[in-house]
Amino acid sequence: MVTTGQPEPESFTWTFLPAEIRTMILNVIARQKHPGWASLASVCREWQSVLEPANFDKLKLRVSCLDDFSSVVSPSRTSIIHHICLNIELPRYACDDCCRRLSMYDNTSSIVSNGIWRLFSILSAWKPAGDLALELNVVTSLNDWRGEPWCHDPRHGWLHGRQIMDPPRSAILRLFQPITLRFQKPLPRAGLPGSLRSLTIFEDFFELYNRFSRRLSDGASTDLFPDGLRLGATFASRSRNLRHLSISFMINAEEFFRYCQPAGNWPHLQSLALTANFLGQDESLRPCINVLLCRAGVLAQRMPKLHTFVLWNGARGHACAFIYRVEQDGPSITWRGTWRLPLSEDPYVIRVWRLVASGLRFHKLRIKQQRIFRDITSRGDAVYRLKLPCQVVEPASLWQMRREGYKPYY
Repeated sequence: MVTTGQPEPESFTWTFLPAEIRTMILNVIARQKHPGWASLASVCREWQSVLEPANFDKLKLRVSCLDDFSSVVSPSRTSIIHHICLNIELPRYACDDCCRRLSMYDNTSSIVSNGIWRLFSILSAWKPAGDLALELNVVTSLNDWRGEPWCHDPRHGWLHGRQIMDPPRSAILRLFQPITLRFQKPLPRAGLPGSLRSLTIFEDFFELYNRFSRRLSDGASTDLFPDGLRLGATFASRSRNLRHLSISFMINAEEFFRYCQPAGNWPHLQSLALTANFLGQDESLRPCINVLLCRAGVLAQRMPKLHTFVLWNGARGHACAFIYRVEQDGPSITWRGTWRLPLSEDPYVIRVWRLVASGLRFHKLRIKQQRIFRDITSRGDAVYRLKLPCQVVEPASLWQMRREGYKPYY
């Protein structure tokens, strides 16, 4: 008697999957970016159509990469590139250079100018195809091990991971020496793009450089950074067409409010984040803080689409934020920080922000108080702990500031 077994199931292959499922799998591969994932684009045209746009969406380049750039990026690929980050590396200098005086023969400007010119020359041959963001970074491979917990270099002011001495004047001046762009041909003049809708500015702060800037020339007061008084009026006037605006530490909120004309409106602005230096635990400043919150509320009434307003401050040892937020369950104002500010005790603050809410046809304003019981090590750590509802700094910069903030600077 002959018996026949069950027919063997057909082997499973990639093509048996529906096209939608295959695309979802390829998108997961592109999102996870495991080592070697980009080479999978050469398997077949189907894989290439999904993986290649993800691979070329953002390019991180050194100046040396520009040698073969045109051969790698064919004209058909330029349309899928939306972000180019060019890192211009300066020569590494030895310890003997720390105290060397700046020379007129320093070639920093030449290196930066040549790198940018080479990239611009390549881009000039491209056909316009959608949005392209260009990010330019000037980096130097200094002694990367300095500042690590195990760093011990008494000659340069580091003792068992702790900085005990300021760097020499010439070393800091080398970091802030002017970079003059000198191109082979003059660039065409162009105005700012009219499509700008979001602007985020975060001026970093380092105590060592701030101390040094005050004694650059025999005790004369000198600032390495722009004067906020000159920028308040500019930001106030140029922000009327924006949807999102965040300015941290470059100007103070009171300077921005001062230059907002009474008759002006912000018909498109949806989120606004500003900083105020006197937001601190000093009890004598509480009336000033309440006045500033009232001024902010009056301004917010001229922003009909505003759903997020943040007024904050933070540094080593403290962090605080006043947050106005419109969510599905209605508007609210929140004080969040390492110290308490009783919003409900000032009737003027509550009244003006209720007027803001009533302008959106809400009849109730929720008031919240949230404390932060954590040590704040830096401005970056303050941003992280405050969990602000809008982006005030790029994530990569925030990570770097928090990393630097944990170093034991004195």
